[in-house]
Amino acid sequence: MPKTRILAMDLRRSYFGYAAFEMPLKILGSGVAVAKSSEQARTRIKILVKEFRPSLIVLRKLGQQSNRDRSRYTATARIVRHIAKAASISIGRVSEAQLRNFFRFLGKRNKYDLAALMAERFPDLRWKLPRKRKSFQPEPWTISQFDAVSLGTAYLYAHDAHGLLNIPNLNEA
Repeated sequence: MPKTRILAMDLRRSYFGYAAFEMPLKILGSGVAVAKSSEQARTRIKILVKEFRPSLIVLRKLGQQSNRDRSRYTATARIVRHIAKAASISIGRVSEAQLRNFFRFLGKRNKYDLAALMAERFPDLRWKLPRKRKSFQPEPWTISQFDAVSLGTAYLYAHDAHGLLNIPNLNEA
């Protein structure tokens, strides 16, 4: 498999998680970037594109029932598409149904369990894994980073027609 770089982005209201991969499935970097305005989002995304030089950017495709802030998501996704087009970078999408199916395939019941699996699969992320939250606590904003890692991995799994990634081994991590 040729060396390909992928930047997965989990867009939120005032920040986004990101994860950069180099194939075959090596994580180059990940984190959370604050973007309280469109201009901040544009600046942060340009920096990530310049730093990681991806050939593909992966975004979540929101379903009709999504509880995410659709207008803010759409505005940030538009910025991503504009920057990608200017840099000749393809855009890939993972639907919420594909993401749920990926959860089920791996036998994970919730986002934290999937984040813990991603931290096991990518040891450099272990120290960034937030504590499991109680039902009355808000979701830690740092979970967006693990959502981006999961999003990128789900995209790669969905597009791995020849089994080159050997994704089922994630379950053994």
